[in-house]
Amino acid sequence: MPGSSILIVSEFGDNQGSQPGALVYYDYATAKRRIAYDGSDSRTPDHLWGDASCLAAPGEVFSPHG
Repeated sequence: MPGSSILIVSEFGDNQGSQPGALVYYDYATAKRRIAYDGSDSRTPDHLWGDASCLAAPGEVFSPHG
């Protein structure tokens, strides 16, 4: 993230979609990791932000990589 020691890192689940992935904040100054979005959490959040056509969290299909 600009102006900080934090990177947003995608954690890959698997190729078959049976293991969810996650997005984490990684602070390279402290080598600590904090979950930003846990792909295994399929609960619908109280407040959605972003594109209006997105009506729910991606849930267990969330498997970021790259």
